[in-house]
Amino acid sequence: MPVSALADDHARWGHLLRFAFSKRADVLTEGARRLAALRP
Repeated sequence: MPVSALADDHARWGHLLRFAFSKRADVLTEGARRLAALRP
């Protein structure tokens, strides 16, 4: 769900990410591993 569905001011809130945690634990673990790999 995009943040725009929850906020009417895209300029103010458009930089935010919304995470949904309706996934299995192994999927969340893999996602966390991938996000950590993005760090310089």
